[in-house]
Amino acid sequence: SAGVLRALAERPGWVVSRPDLLRRVWPGQEADEHAVETAVTRLRAALGPLAGLVRTVPKRGYRLEAGR
Repeated sequence: SAGVLRALAERPGWVVSRPDLLRRVWPGQEADEHAVETAVTRLRAALGPLAGLVRTVPKRGYRLEAGR
């Protein structure tokens, strides 16, 4: 979850694709899109009331809302 947050926070407001998250968070490891989805779910749970800052962009990836 922390790796996903870091990857999204490096590009606030920009869409980060699932393949990009896989490369950045799990480099050289056997991971798939399910790992990304699980990490995002855990991240949102950890953020509690701020979970809405992590937005799903259908068929593109995820975005951390900037300036909210």
